[in-house]
Amino acid sequence: MSNPEKSPLIGFFNSGRGDLSVNAKRRRDPQALPSFVGILHDGPADLAVNAKDIVRGTAVPRIAGFGGYARSGKDTAAGMLVEQHGHRLLSFGTYVAALLREINPAVEIEADRYERAGDLLDRVGYEQAKAVPDFVRMLQDLGTGINTRDNGLWARLVMADLPADQRGVITGIRSLAQIDAVRQAGGLTIWVTRPGIEPRNAHRNELEVGPDDFDVVLANDGDLADLAATLNTVLRRHAALMR
Repeated sequence: MSNPEKSPLIGFFNSGRGDLSVNAKRRRDPQALPSFVGILHDGPADLAVNAKDIVRGTAVPRIAGFGGYARSGKDTAAGMLVEQHGHRLLSFGTYVAALLREINPAVEIEADRYERAGDLLDRVGYEQAKAVPDFVRMLQDLGTGINTRDNGLWARLVMADLPADQRGVITGIRSLAQIDAVRQAGGLTIWVTRPGIEPRNAHRNELEVGPDDFDVVLANDGDLADLAATLNTVLRRHAALMR
């Protein structure tokens, strides 16, 4: 596709389509993009890793929320809870991506070459699509645009997809409302840092929250075993405080 007329995201905000709900019959794949208006979408690649030294049992919170800049290791840390404790993986970003697929604007995948967002997601998946700067910009614009009208929408959608009797780990926290939602559900919020990793751009979506807004800062400055051990320590300390 070349030189199409891009579908303006701003049109969504005045289209009367803001009242959205997640399909109750959506697939239970924890990696799947959430479904809007009954449409099911494919999700990102498996993030789970083998980390046998993650603490078991009561030290693990029912809900944990992770934030951090792209490539900080937050998804890998979240995957450890999925792998070892059966937490359901939810991501604020996949909910934004599902809505972007519904709007289906044209994405500039490289200079003067365009592809519809839905086609891009079908072709490469959510994780690889985030390597396309224009796709990332659209995610950021859509996420913050919704927030200007309803700052709690994304948090409500994610929490509605997590049954009260199920453990959940939520990645991609990018607003104070999302932090508050995790805390109000009794969860622990964790910001992951990694040396040399900075915000990918100066968009408000990247900068609204930072390490000072989270309960714990987890330094990911080693290999996978080091990350598992550090997460283990964080969870043990949290459990001790909750006694």
